[in-house]
Amino acid sequence: MAATNVQAFSGDVEISSNLAVDTDTLFVNSVGNKVGIGTTDPRASILDVAGTLRVGTDSTSLINLGRTSEVATYRNGYIYHDGTNMRILNQEEGELQFGTNNATNKMTIEASGNVSVDTSTLYVDAVGNMVGIGTTEPVSGLTVSKDIESTNSFITERVLFRETWPNGHNSLIGDLGTWVITNLNQQSSPNITITPDGYTLVSIIGVGSANGEFVSPAFDLSDYALSDGVLPATDKRRTTTRVFLKCWFGTRNLGASNEVAQVQFSPDNGSTWYTVATSQDTINNIDNERFTMVSADLSPYILETSTNAKIRFYMPWTPAGGDYMRIGRIWIHESDVPTNLGGMWLGAGGNIGIGTTSPGSALEVNGNIEVDNGTQYRLIMHASHSLVYNAQRYFGNISADSDN
Repeated sequence: MAATNVQAFSGDVEISSNLAVDTDTLFVNSVGNKVGIGTTDPRASILDVAGTLRVGTDSTSLINLGRTSEVATYRNGYIYHDGTNMRILNQEEGELQFGTNNATNKMTIEASGNVSVDTSTLYVDAVGNMVGIGTTEPVSGLTVSKDIESTNSFITERVLFRETWPNGHNSLIGDLGTWVITNLNQQSSPNITITPDGYTLVSIIGVGSANGEFVSPAFDLSDYALSDGVLPATDKRRTTTRVFLKCWFGTRNLGASNEVAQVQFSPDNGSTWYTVATSQDTINNIDNERFTMVSADLSPYILETSTNAKIRFYMPWTPAGGDYMRIGRIWIHESDVPTNLGGMWLGAGGNIGIGTTSPGSALEVNGNIEVDNGTQYRLIMHASHSLVYNAQRYFGNISADSDN
């Protein structure tokens, strides 16, 4: 059917009053200088669209902001979509902000690339590659001005080495290299494959052979040896903090008295092993396996020659097929725990010195010792031990395993 009431115009057309097309398809308010699409009451400053607005084609869409020329580069900013990715860009030397009516509740991207949330809740220094929480002036990779609390994962300080089992629980190749398993088997299909914090673990099972072990590749801790009163070599760090091993560790079905799994550290490529943690869990319920967060101080054992340090998970008996170890993520980290605790020195060899920085015995005191329980003085000493005073060994009235 041919359209009716159609007027054709050639040249300019001037309308001195409002213009309406249909009911509200298009409405031009000549008084307020506004245009409405889908509405006869445009409220925006110029254009009010009451409905869905489509810009562009199926492949590209572009909205220029502040464009002053037909040349696409002449714009203050734009919103662009190429059919897959979306880009919002401020081309001026200013900020791009996302927020609410609250002036401080916003996320800001600065012209430099730095990002901030609110005033100082989160600040990303894109130039210095640093992040601040609670501060806009981070001084390290992550600077936090308030307490840190975690309910399901590790909180560590400077990580030196890590093992996260990146190739899954069926692989012995990890972040540190290839682990070595002897007189044990790696369980390929354990009933549990993650630790309580949701990360991969490896599962070790006995095979009826004595002294099963699971040993790490070597790593260098020589720079973290404690000076113990004697300064390290000139090319080493003078470390007054301590190095810790931290990991999730679990065992299962270790019912016999001697079945105690050990976490061990070697400072000398496996020649000497020190037990730093143990686990003996008799539980045999596959639906209720338990883990311990191991945190062990390695500093007493680290030497300036510890260029090939190792970790070992050790079963020093004849573990049967029902004896299990579960090992989660492992962190070797430097913790800000001082070696000198108010005059008490924790020595590199595991000795403790009070008033001295180089204890030569398990306990060495440079000063007086007073023992008094109110009624008598008591010193209990084993026969194989001795009391040294002025470089002389004294027993006097002290007898083996007795009170005097």
